[in-house]
Amino acid sequence: MATVRGNPVAWESFYKTACWQWLRKFQLMQHPLCKFYVERRIVTAANVVDHVEPHKSDWTAFVTGKLQSLCEPCHRSAKRSSFSAFRS
Repeated sequence: MATVRGNPVAWESFYKTACWQWLRKFQLMQHPLCKFYVERRIVTAANVVDHVEPHKSDWTAFVTGKLQSLCEPCHRSAKRSSFSAFRS
């Protein structure tokens, strides 16, 4: 089981499904740049597909929820701190 901030997550297996792999690929094709950097007018490739709203282990929310493309540093830091670093 994977962990998030040291805690095990129940939805790890969701990320291994063909459905998620397709959604991830489609999201990155449609939005190849990091959303937070685009807002700052900086071109940076995205490599992480992130759920805008937490899905809380709900499969329906996992596959139908709104997604955003981010670079890994933004996903690790800015997302975790409520995007405060990018709202200046």
